[in-house]
Amino acid sequence: MTYVEGIIEDIPLPNEAVRNVITSLVLHEVETLAKGLQETHRVLMPGGTSFCLEWGKKTTEQGPPLHHRIASDELEEQMKKEGFEVITRDYPTESHYILIVQKNRSQ
Repeated sequence: MTYVEGIIEDIPLPNEAVRNVITSLVLHEVETLAKGLQETHRVLMPGGTSFCLEWGKKTTEQGPPLHHRIASDELEEQMKKEGFEVITRDYPTESHYILIVQKNRSQ
């Protein structure tokens, strides 16, 4: 595993450079979600997966303000729009959800 520092809207990696991407509790902070997802798609190899852990869009004592959060169905639709196939959607806690998506092998 290699740690790469950068911003998700301009990932400092070449096209199709990685097999897996992890975004944990960060997508709600992205200025332009579509651009961040396009960049994630760009750096993934065909068949590569992205693991996304996010805050559910409901009020909780911890976490970001409600207006920053992304509903799971909204993120799932945006992922599909950017060319991902949704493999799994799960709710590990009352406050969080997980989306595991895959880049099509033929892209």
